[in-house]
Amino acid sequence: CGRLNSFHALLEDMLSNAAKHTLYLDRQVLAVQKQQALSLGDLHLIAAVGETGGDGCRVSRLARALDIAPSSASIAVDKLVKRGFVTRVRSKMDVRVVYVHLTDAGQQVYMCYRACRQDMAQELASRMTESEKRSMTSVMRKMNEYFRTKGQE
Repeated sequence: CGRLNSFHALLEDMLSNAAKHTLYLDRQVLAVQKQQALSLGDLHLIAAVGETGGDGCRVSRLARALDIAPSSASIAVDKLVKRGFVTRVRSKMDVRVVYVHLTDAGQQVYMCYRACRQDMAQELASRMTESEKRSMTSVMRKMNEYFRTKGQE
């Protein structure tokens, strides 16, 4: 029982530290983009739009990706439109549908964000054996599944 409790404590500590350090990396991206005065929420919205590639995405999809209300996502998009990081583009197929796209300024922020994340992944991977990589992949899949199911409750 003591070993199990110590494992749970270690896991809890590791999850907390991973979240804290991920936010630290995001703040580093913001420091590079300091002239833009972006918030973490702005950065995460830009990243969510960037993850869609050049196709853009609807505000409802952004809201789901960021786990916020659609009205909050719409307000955040409006703010970033005014600041020149994203644009709203009407669908040619259905004018009722509006897609959010990154502008050049938004793309620059997104590329900085992606580079930081890619550097982190490469650095971590370089410190692992092939066996450790397989184990970590298995654990991360279980974590992602856990978070996915918790998010649907």
